[in-house]
Amino acid sequence: FAVNHRPALHGDVHELVACARAADVVFVSLEEASVVLAADGPAEIVGALGPGPAEIVITLGGGGALAHVDGAAVHVSAPTVEVVDATGAGDALAGAYLAQRIAGASVERALTLAVAAATLSCRSFGAALSYPQASELTGVLV
Repeated sequence: FAVNHRPALHGDVHELVACARAADVVFVSLEEASVVLAADGPAEIVGALGPGPAEIVITLGGGGALAHVDGAAVHVSAPTVEVVDATGAGDALAGAYLAQRIAGASVERALTLAVAAATLSCRSFGAALSYPQASELTGVLV
């Protein structure tokens, strides 16, 4: 479940919180967590979501992302790129992460590829059209 909170479109956060708490996997940015969960850091976010989600991925903007799974945290820093437009970066991250996890990848491997996909998607304008090709990500995974 991607929180993807947009105050102008949906002011009531209670439904978002209920959905996030009931989901198996949750994607939330630090900014969204502050508004939706009244949580200001990773530990507070995990606590606010409770025991429901098995995996919580917290996006950190230019700082990469952090995944909390089975009580352990994995942080992956974002590679440096010239940012043109961040539209769709969270979607790129979520899609790449879920695809990797479904394929059996470890949390670290999935998050590494997901952060790279999100970061590379910021190099041009738009959402889906800015997503990197799989071939661009092959050097990221060792």
